[in-house]
Amino acid sequence: MAQPLASLTVPSPGFKGLFTQQQAVNREPDCALKANNCIFDVHNRLAARKGYNKLTDSALSGTPDIEQVFEYEKDKDTTFVISTATVSSAKKIFHGTTTLNDITGGVASVGNNWQFVNFNGKVVGVQQGENPIVWSGTSNFADISAASGAVPTGNCVASVHGRLFVADANKTDIKYCASLDETHWATGGGTIDTNIYWPNGTDFIVAIAEFNNQLVVFGRHSILIWSGMHDPSTTPTLSDIIEGVGCIARDSVQAVGDDLIFLDDSGVRSLLRSVELKSQPLKDLSKNIRSDLLASVQAITDKGKIKAAHNPIDGFYILVVPGPVDETWVFDTKQSLADMSARVTRWDSIVINSTYYSPTDELLYFGGEGTIGKYDGYQDITSSYTMDFESTFVDFDTTNFKVLKRMRAVVTGGAGAQVSFKWKVDFEETSDSAAVNVPASTASLWGTGLWGTSKWGDSDTTIRNLSVNASRVGQHISFGLSTPINGEPFSIQKIDLIAKQGRTNR
Repeated sequence: MAQPLASLTVPSPGFKGLFTQQQAVNREPDCALKANNCIFDVHNRLAARKGYNKLTDSALSGTPDIEQVFEYEKDKDTTFVISTATVSSAKKIFHGTTTLNDITGGVASVGNNWQFVNFNGKVVGVQQGENPIVWSGTSNFADISAASGAVPTGNCVASVHGRLFVADANKTDIKYCASLDETHWATGGGTIDTNIYWPNGTDFIVAIAEFNNQLVVFGRHSILIWSGMHDPSTTPTLSDIIEGVGCIARDSVQAVGDDLIFLDDSGVRSLLRSVELKSQPLKDLSKNIRSDLLASVQAITDKGKIKAAHNPIDGFYILVVPGPVDETWVFDTKQSLADMSARVTRWDSIVINSTYYSPTDELLYFGGEGTIGKYDGYQDITSSYTMDFESTFVDFDTTNFKVLKRMRAVVTGGAGAQVSFKWKVDFEETSDSAAVNVPASTASLWGTGLWGTSKWGDSDTTIRNLSVNASRVGQHISFGLSTPINGEPFSIQKIDLIAKQGRTNR
């Protein structure tokens, strides 16, 4: 007797993000082998990312990499976007987005890895071995001139309770200035010698950051936390030491809600979780993609080129790893998995050299090739890009062979696009595929629209049923969808595999 057709339903394809760390067998059907150019939208659907919307009218001469982007907040009504690039062998600092205005002035620099910080209505920049610089929104940047003591020439800076903290050139001393005065480093300032606090005897400072009114010092292999920062009349006090975890990239450190996220030797980590679990084996946010992530990180000699930002509007931490591969890793911050790791996707068709989130404009800025852009729209400048999802191999809790006959999907958006269904069985590397065109109609099919799923202002939130014939036999099935994104949003709500049950695989 012939077996009837059955529907193997995956209600939330890709919901758990990428799982590439272990062999992709018997994973849940909502795990992904590929999740390229994807995010998790406000409804937790796997969706296409937005694009690189260029803001700069004319690219800088030679289209150099924009190596740093920052927003200077002069006051509550006045902000400037600051960027750095090398133009005709000269290290330059600019402000603006539509037009990049040179405000380098007399600043002499051998690199463009500045770290900027807002401080008392001015913006201060530091870079290893160079004089710290300051700008007040008029004229150009200039070196900070010390009124007392020596201005530290380190690579890391943080502003905490009205004082600047700078890791000095020796990467062990932290110097801080007088309250609201970046010119006084002796009178009203002081020095913290971290050498006497490193738990294993020696370490060096990679990054510093403010966290819950504390100063966090990220060493290469450990973390020191100082409190007592609220009172300029008191000396900061060491309040915590975390062993066995450190930071490898200064600009990976980002505030995410009441936490700090950073990159260490084993992946992307949470400071709060490191504090909570410091006496236990540490867990990291990137455990499901660790090998792939670290391979892209290790391919870069200069870890200073790694940049990150937190986009609270769309709910993700973005880690930019420029280099031979130019990969961008995106960690969902809206919802963690059961093991407290993050849902991760990868952007593989966008060239970003730097990034910064502006809380003033609620925009995620990108530094590209001679231009500044923003995360907006559904094109990369004027070009399309491909959203590509592929599940892990799934047996759907049965050892029987499945005789695949058809695939169906419920998707949102994508008007006029061609969607390719993909499938393969039993750990094949190459997928079979069939394509279908999404109707251009903006009307939802009766019975397919979900109340409350459309977001006001979306260009197309129409829910559509798509299907193709499929033919394959195997115990484990991997399935997916890919589609070019060219001006329209797109998300996946559900995938059905229509199959007959075959014999048991013994």
